[in-house]
Amino acid sequence: TGLFTVGEPEKLHGPFKDDVIVTHPMIESLGTKPVFSDLTKSARLCTTCHSINLPIVDKPNKIHPIIPEMAHSVEQNTYVEWVNSRYQTEYKPLPGAKSCQDCHMPPSVDNDRLGVHQSLLQTQIATVQDQYYPQAEERAPIDQITVQYRQHGFRRHEFLGLNAFLLRTFQQNPNGLGVRLFDYMSNSNYDLPDAIGNVVHSAQHATAKVSVSASFPNGALSADVTVLNETGHRFPSGVGFRRAWIELKVVDNAGNVIFASGMTNDKGEIVKGTTTNVLKTEHFEPDHPGGPQLYQVHHDQAHPITDKDGGEVQIFEELVKDDAGRFTFSFIRRDVEFKDNRLLPQGWTAHGPPGIPLPENWLDATHPHGVNVVDDPNYKNGSGSAVVAYRVPLQTAVDPSQLHVEVTLWDQSWEPDFLAQRTQGGVAAQRLDALLKNLQLQNTPLANWKLKIASACAPAANCPKT
Repeated sequence: TGLFTVGEPEKLHGPFKDDVIVTHPMIESLGTKPVFSDLTKSARLCTTCHSINLPIVDKPNKIHPIIPEMAHSVEQNTYVEWVNSRYQTEYKPLPGAKSCQDCHMPPSVDNDRLGVHQSLLQTQIATVQDQYYPQAEERAPIDQITVQYRQHGFRRHEFLGLNAFLLRTFQQNPNGLGVRLFDYMSNSNYDLPDAIGNVVHSAQHATAKVSVSASFPNGALSADVTVLNETGHRFPSGVGFRRAWIELKVVDNAGNVIFASGMTNDKGEIVKGTTTNVLKTEHFEPDHPGGPQLYQVHHDQAHPITDKDGGEVQIFEELVKDDAGRFTFSFIRRDVEFKDNRLLPQGWTAHGPPGIPLPENWLDATHPHGVNVVDDPNYKNGSGSAVVAYRVPLQTAVDPSQLHVEVTLWDQSWEPDFLAQRTQGGVAAQRLDALLKNLQLQNTPLANWKLKIASACAPAANCPKT
């Protein structure tokens, strides 16, 4: 990653043709000439940093040197995930295709704080001494400073995934982390709050949908939860310490939670049922000394969640192991791809898109891995969805007509065990620990270290009226 050749240093590439831009202001002020490059509008620009193939440094007999013949692992594959989807725009695009820029650099603006929702921004792009400034002595000729009013092509740089937690950390610790809160030109201090707002808006309007059907035959829960990925790649995508999971609660008309799977404490750790007991799978603890590390397997309709105590949870995640057979977040000790049930994009196929010869290692990295998921027909059919079944005997005798099921899909950019490992040890770890422990998340969309993606309720007749 990072092997990004940009060309001559005195030229700056952009999306507008050379005959419709003025170059004089930038040449005079920066010594740089803006030039057209079609690559800036292509998703191929993004693959430079979002397709990463790294050496496995603890592979036996392959320690030195780090060369192409050394064993490698595809650590991030977001671009190729997009190529192997119905959204790709590079090769004979399908209806509804979208490039990376269409989602991450939209021509629109949505600001819930201000109530602004503008579908197409039309404006000048350059803010310079242009044709609208008063005549001044020694001013450049008017044709060299006439900046067009753009009907199309203005895009806002929202290079954001869902890591609002990082933005909140910057917002609360600007001096310690060297982050400017006030815009040096406008003096506005809304940049970070609005960026967090962009993340929340994207999470809840353009990421995933959930639906649920539920009944209570013979005093048991029978529910099917469908999660639909609406991104152009896996969800979650990128680094392996991100995860999403389903929280399901059976609730009576008085608001009492009868059964739960996927609830958390205020640290974002998933707990057992309605208790405060953190699941051993949250930190991959063994069931007994010397035993294998525990984790959550993939569930589907053939392998439903059945634990009446709420110890089973559907987590969409990537888990890898090192050469010692232990779960790791290391980028360069990815010896075994143990579990990858992150939601596939719509249009995914096992063989890749027709007519696009993807290298085998990159194509394989788009495939699911792990127990149950490799045989899940709903997950692998290209719909971008997963159907998770719950067949749970309820421990409390209740009238089914008084019950409903509430389902929420949650996301975490930093899962708890990743943070736990990085807040132990030396001075830097202690500093990070102090920053995170004092992070104020309550009364924000990030409360309890999780970000809501979508929710649903069933049966509709029993659900609270909103």
